[in-house]
Amino acid sequence: MSSSIENYSVSLVSGGKLQTPFIYNHNDIEYTSKYDLLNNSFNFYTDSDRDYSIIPFNNMIRLYCINTRQCMKTIKFNNNKVLEQIFLNSSFVENTIIYSNVINIDQINFIELVSKNGKIVYVPLDRRIDYDTDIKALDIEFINNDNKNLLITQVLNDNIVLLEDDSKSNFYIGTRINEEDSVKIVIKKTIAKEQLITYSWSNNKSNLLIIKKSENDIKRQKESKKSKKNNSQATYNTVDCSIFTTNQIDIEEPILNFTDIEINTSDSISKNSKIITQSTISNDLSKLAIGFASGVIQLISLSQADSTTTTQFLKWHCDSVLSLSFNSNSTQLFSGGWEKVFVYWDLSQGSIKKNFIPRLNGVIVSIVEPDFKENYISVLLQHVDNLTNMDLEFLLLNKSDFKSKLSVNGPLINFESDYLIKNLKGENIRPRSAIKQKTSTNANGYNNDITIRSFTNSISSPEILYFPHCNGINTYDLNKNESLKYIQLSKSVEIGKIRNEHEDIIEPEILKIENFQIEHNNIKYEFLITLESLKSQQNSVFANTQKKANNEISYTLKFWKKSINTESNDWILQTKIISPHGVENNQLLGDIEIVDIHISSTNSNSHLNKHIFTTDKYGGVKKWAVLEIPNNVIDENLCWKFGLINYKSSNNNLITENNFVIESLDKSLVLQSLGDRLYFLDAINMNSILKFLQLDSNIQTMQLNKVNGNIVIMTKIGLLTYDLIKNEITNGFDMYDEFKKSLISQDSTTSNTNKSLVLKNGLELKNMKRLISINPLTGDITLVVNNILSRKSMIYFFDKDLNNIILKKEHDSWISCMKWNNFNNFNFIDINSRIGIISDNISNSNNNGVVIKQEDDYDLLKPLNTANTVTEFVSDTNKKNKKELEMIIDTDTVLDSRMRLNNHTFLPLFNSVNSNTMVDTVFDTVLKMLK
Repeated sequence: MSSSIENYSVSLVSGGKLQTPFIYNHNDIEYTSKYDLLNNSFNFYTDSDRDYSIIPFNNMIRLYCINTRQCMKTIKFNNNKVLEQIFLNSSFVENTIIYSNVINIDQINFIELVSKNGKIVYVPLDRRIDYDTDIKALDIEFINNDNKNLLITQVLNDNIVLLEDDSKSNFYIGTRINEEDSVKIVIKKTIAKEQLITYSWSNNKSNLLIIKKSENDIKRQKESKKSKKNNSQATYNTVDCSIFTTNQIDIEEPILNFTDIEINTSDSISKNSKIITQSTISNDLSKLAIGFASGVIQLISLSQADSTTTTQFLKWHCDSVLSLSFNSNSTQLFSGGWEKVFVYWDLSQGSIKKNFIPRLNGVIVSIVEPDFKENYISVLLQHVDNLTNMDLEFLLLNKSDFKSKLSVNGPLINFESDYLIKNLKGENIRPRSAIKQKTSTNANGYNNDITIRSFTNSISSPEILYFPHCNGINTYDLNKNESLKYIQLSKSVEIGKIRNEHEDIIEPEILKIENFQIEHNNIKYEFLITLESLKSQQNSVFANTQKKANNEISYTLKFWKKSINTESNDWILQTKIISPHGVENNQLLGDIEIVDIHISSTNSNSHLNKHIFTTDKYGGVKKWAVLEIPNNVIDENLCWKFGLINYKSSNNNLITENNFVIESLDKSLVLQSLGDRLYFLDAINMNSILKFLQLDSNIQTMQLNKVNGNIVIMTKIGLLTYDLIKNEITNGFDMYDEFKKSLISQDSTTSNTNKSLVLKNGLELKNMKRLISINPLTGDITLVVNNILSRKSMIYFFDKDLNNIILKKEHDSWISCMKWNNFNNFNFIDINSRIGIISDNISNSNNNGVVIKQEDDYDLLKPLNTANTVTEFVSDTNKKNKKELEMIIDTDTVLDSRMRLNNHTFLPLFNSVNSNTMVDTVFDTVLKMLK
């Protein structure tokens, strides 16, 4: 055992996602989520003539200097035992930071953090924090809560907090009482959620606006229920508005009441014109604004003297208004919504004038003018094109020219399905559009896939990670812990304000990316290959009359070269291949689905040895390479030409989701996995099958170990290593019981997540390629197994020959992808967007996280040594009375058995199987051996 192997450590070093308090609602008629105003969780303060912003993540707090745009301090929760216990060792939702503020106690600055589950933590701002630093933390005591479990949703100021119970049946207003060693919240007012429409507060947090259903609307809805009329309960004709002052301790009674305010935004009968999505009130109580799903804003002028109202309608948006906010002196109204357009309305003149900034990066879910400086506007964006994850971006704009002063977001990642966010993470999927319908992301039916679309590392700078995201690539710096740039490789059509464009536009998606290096004239060039998919538009001339839009997908393969004339991460398109594997039979639209991309594993950077393989769902394989290099490679207007050099034709009678290929070290063979067989193809004539290896179950993935030239194969029940020289399987591990932990049934996705999840029989793991990797320096093999029930993952380390499990380490959440980073360690990312390092050198400079505890119990896995002449069985050793052995041939239909045959015992018998051997002969041999 090498010394480097003994030093493997697992650390969380980077990543994370922006965290903001929000109320999530999965109701079908909910067109928006209520985000709190940004100056509640994203706070600001000034020190020594510099402005700072506090940005909360799900795994850390970061302080940015607005003047220099630099991160000045990072406080990672896993670097301190108190922060780790409060913010990391609880559920996804309850540990949310819902308030942050800088306070001074005894001449020391602290960041005050309030969590959703009622914890207050005081983090020293100017002192170094290590793991054993004692950080003050208090539990909040709730008074008058009627024994209900309360969760804090917003902290408005030192006096007022807003709460809800865990059943979300009531909305509460409470007052905060600070004592020396405790904090109490006294419930002052309770509002039934069935009466509440929306609520918001003024920019200075002095005024709280509550909008409720009017008595007339409540009666109308009761009558429609009795008559069983299909009227949406989200639409309103009149509403009641109550305004509370948060500066007074007694907040039970509102200071202003406006009843039966008529909602009449449009002559249209569309329900969108009556669905309220957002509201706000001005600091001076002179105006309130209500936004609707139709895009109309109702501006209401309030008369405090006689409680009368005057209404104006502001029309520009064509979809849901998701954010509204007045400026500090109530002369401007800011609005934003689904069109990704920031609009500001000038209310100071007699006639209202509007201006706008077109097309920000994401849908605008919150806008506020920070109260510490009037020359800034903070905006919260959400990338709604990603249906599988909640990607937030914090943007701070200069109010004078609306240029960005600060932009912060975590790694932007796409999961293979939306199973996680729908069933387990408790996050809002995205605010709904009023006119653009959500499409399904699970065309292949892999609802329980918790992996992301595989990332890759820059070859020249391994600390740079590339994440495929929607129609672009998010470039992330692991060391700086910052997103560097969003590279839009697929140019999306610019969406204007025209309703039809906004409704019908379909953008391409990048499904897979891989990168490689080619050396020419002693200069190294980095290339990127992307696979794009584009769904056909349903209103197309060629649209299928049966509306099988999910089948009508076109694929495009693109080769990009990294620019050498600039330090920016610009990529220049070299070759574009449309429908690389052809089209489906008898279809006007719809290409053959591409399953995988594989870059040949070679240490040579010569373009003659660099091959790119693509495989399709019908067993077809195509091999691509450089066909032509421009005479003047310095001229970036001249492109490298990539093209097809070899192929194996598809078989339309075969359909598989796991079609992988690899090249042997000497490149004389191409190995292809189809079902439970490993085929050996001639590298020159790939349609010529030299032989095949019959395995015990379907192959999930395979990789070439460049250290010893062996093939590492993962089947449905175990891990094997195949020696190409000896032409035999040399070692294996039966991991059937471990793999079962990471599988769930399709039925459990719609059940209550608190119930025990049912294991799935199929054991088809589309995602296993992303959960196994090989160290090319030592040949060590790492494998991730996610435990669905415990919500943890285990990382197994095997030696290069698969003789032993060297060690295993546990991670506190599921791992979604792991890859060797072309330097000296592995990178992985978990479901919470946190990036980690698996390093074989504990003193590695990048490894500044906390080493995860090592586990030494290897009894779960039984290694197979084919040198043994005696057949061994995996059985219950505690049973003294030997029972009759039940031989299990079909492992897919038997989930549990005390006495299981180790299937790898029979693998050497299959080495000589060829196409002329009858299957019965194999099992006759097995039975003879058992006798």
